[in-house]
Amino acid sequence: HRASGSFARVTTQPGVLMGTVSYMSPEQARGLEVDERSDLFSLGVVMYELLTGRAPFEGQTTGDILVALLSGEPRPLARYETKLPEALQRIIDRALAKQVEQRYQTARELGAELKRLKEELEFAARVKGRTGSKDDILTLMVGVAVDAAEHSTFDTRRNVKRSTAPGGASSALRGWLRRRGNAV
Repeated sequence: HRASGSFARVTTQPGVLMGTVSYMSPEQARGLEVDERSDLFSLGVVMYELLTGRAPFEGQTTGDILVALLSGEPRPLARYETKLPEALQRIIDRALAKQVEQRYQTARELGAELKRLKEELEFAARVKGRTGSKDDILTLMVGVAVDAAEHSTFDTRRNVKRSTAPGGASSALRGWLRRRGNAV
């Protein structure tokens, strides 16, 4: 928002529900204090959507989505794509952990795991001599997520309360593709 030539700062208070419900962490949906780990949950939602074409927590109404988010579990990735590596399922599961302590604690930690997986996928593709396959698309998606995590797209400053929105992930994807010469 722009007000009188300067940017307006939006902050939230505990107990206030602000944000896009489909991308909220459980603590955000409950109106509790959020931090970087809440943003990493939102990144996990975006990664799940990129891999499956579906939201991890679905419902017909906002209330249904909140119930699914707070008490449901996302369907396994293999239900949508059978050839995804188990390591990717573990990464997504940890990013989408309901308990904040079980989630990645920093973007750097998530980025390191994604980078390791990306390197394994690239190595496997070279060994198999594959190009232009689904494996390349998966490697691209993992590369986007690594880029997002490494460049602090989802950085939340300590002691600042704010809502989480998926815009950071889509702008990270657009930026990553642009830097690599792909049209967006």
